Amino acid sequence: MWHYLRKILLMVIAWFFCVDSLVSNKTVLYIGGLYQSVTIPGIHEEMQYGTKHALEFVNKNQNILPEYELVMIENFTSIDPATMAGDALGILYDFIYEKPQLLMLMISSSSLVAQPVCEVASHYNLVQMSGSASSPGLSDRDRYPLFMRLYPSDTILVPGWEALLRYFEWKRVAIILENEEMFSLLMENLVQIFGQRGGYDILTVEHVQHGFIPTGQLQNLKRHNARIIIVLAHEEMARQIMCQNIVWMLIGWLKAGWYLERTGENDVTCSDSEMKSVLDGHLSIKVLSYSQDFNQVNFHGVKPTKTDLELYDQMKSTYYFAGFAYDTVVYAALALNHSEKLLAALEPPRHLEDFTYHDAEVANYIKESVKSLQMHGVTVS
Repeated sequence: MWHYLRKILLMVIAWFFCVDSLVSNKTVLYIGGLYQSVTIPGIHEEMQYGTKHALEFVNKNQNILPEYELVMIENFTSIDPATMAGDALGILYDFIYEKPQLLMLMISSSSLVAQPVCEVASHYNLVQMSGSASSPGLSDRDRYPLFMRLYPSDTILVPGWEALLRYFEWKRVAIILENEEMFSLLMENLVQIFGQRGGYDILTVEHVQHGFIPTGQLQNLKRHNARIIIVLAHEEMARQIMCQNIVWMLIGWLKAGWYLERTGENDVTCSDSEMKSVLDGHLSIKVLSYSQDFNQVNFHGVKPTKTDLELYDQMKSTYYFAGFAYDTVVYAALALNHSEKLLAALEPPRHLEDFTYHDAEVANYIKESVKSLQMHGVTVS
């Protein structure tokens, strides 16, 4: 039932924007947007907020795609890691085989969505961009040839963890991770850096399968008398692991209040006060999300207005991920703008609206434009 409702929704949205474009005499360019479920407040709200305002900035600006209207068709996956990838691939199928024709994909979700979707989407010549997917695996150009991101790989956190350990002179470290590729690659990078720096004793590395309570792994940590433990996991597994009284080091992109949520009968039984008590004294590291001086913002020669600058201040005070979504959309629009100029100069001339899913030439122009453009955005990426 939901599959057919999703198709009808896509058709209605496309019809609405086609009518609107006839009034404005602009050609509509569609990009697909993938988010996690709207039923749970979180990162998707921040990403939608940034995306909405970025589209407004692009579409009102005569220096960016002046002959076009940029429109995003949104859809949502579940928040369950066990079904998220399947949902995302189903949405990608609808995007490709139902109207309207898309030109790019925006992955405003986790790496659990980005990795399977981007691997498949490349076969349809859809350039993908993300302001939230941080898996180190997405840096593999052979596997993800058309994927680019403004939010950095999680490996950028490793030097920060090492510096923190060195500052406090903590030498005995344990690692516990959810058994997924993104965390396994990050763990391997951690072990490599610790080995290069020298002086660290990695007591144990514990792997936890999604959906299982990590009782045995936590007992093993206690047997090793581990006191400094690096946790690499999503929110639900992090709650299971945190329901103990040890000093933890966490990934900083877990959403606000993640330790107070409960997503099902298999979630933790610790009370909110117990979780807060355990969390007291933990350490986390995350990427600095906003520029320190918005007056320096310059989108490849296009500068924000006073109203835009006021919006950036509001975003900075309210949302962590919104700035990454904003910059990703503006960057994509600038790349399309640059690609259109290159395509129009061909003999015979071509245009963005000529793109089909069999068109590797246009996809390559877009990819190379993304790689070549320089801008000082709202974020520090």
